[in-house]
Amino acid sequence: MAESYDAINSLLALADDQYAELSDDELTDLKLKLADLVDSDEGPPPLSLHLGAPGKLSLLEGKANILMSLVYHGQREWEVYPATNIYLVLHQQRTGQIFLAKPLLNQRRGETQPVSAHGHAPSALEANSWYAAIHRLNLLDFFSDNLLTDYYRLTALYFDLKSNPVRFALESNNNPGNEPVLSQPRISTTGSYLNVAATTNSDGPKPLTFKAQVEAAGATPWQGNIIVLAVDQQPIVIPVSSHQFSGEMVVGETITLQIDMNEKSKAWQQGRYEVYLDTGNNLVGPAKMHVSK
Repeated sequence: MAESYDAINSLLALADDQYAELSDDELTDLKLKLADLVDSDEGPPPLSLHLGAPGKLSLLEGKANILMSLVYHGQREWEVYPATNIYLVLHQQRTGQIFLAKPLLNQRRGETQPVSAHGHAPSALEANSWYAAIHRLNLLDFFSDNLLTDYYRLTALYFDLKSNPVRFALESNNNPGNEPVLSQPRISTTGSYLNVAATTNSDGPKPLTFKAQVEAAGATPWQGNIIVLAVDQQPIVIPVSSHQFSGEMVVGETITLQIDMNEKSKAWQQGRYEVYLDTGNNLVGPAKMHVSK
């Protein structure tokens, strides 16, 4: 599995100028190579979601192309429909803001999107049929109002599936210059965990807990975001900050974030949720959260 993961990342890692110049024939060739990479005699390949992006993107070209690969099977398509449940999460490094978009959603007026897990379940043949796709995406189609000359991190989420992160600088008439000096503490994800305890009553989810180590100091308080996903539902984004951690934001110190999720949503519906934490330099998770009556 690790070999396949690295191989797909390598497949999508083109030279910077190739992302904008990639022809339809070259894209088709990449799709065939992806299918060869994941094909197996042992049944459907594992689900996977990957991104490829240049180190620099220019607004002057009128497009900011990246690649996203997706491997899934018929059962997954029925349970969690891709177009309505795949998100791009764009993190702006200077401000710490995040922006979310559905890159595969059909925006044409009057189009009805399929509902996940609705209607007849797929047959055994349909459930085990698998698909490998590579999508060429122009970030200006989703983030045109948010993209400024700056440094960014981009990650894709498909409910409980997370892609590799890609980082890029966005240039226009004004060069972004050197990568911005760290303005807030950086917390490591090495050895850290994100956990949400399940609940068996209608009181809602128990506290979310995240532990990490402080990797670097910063001049301003730490800011992050919790992203909560449910199938076919709009994401819930919860801002979090340094004062919610126990422990000092001092290099080498272990810190703990604990948040009462009941306070963050007035009406958690019964069902399964996937929880992620944007730490600024990474996207941690998912942690499973289950609310039952």
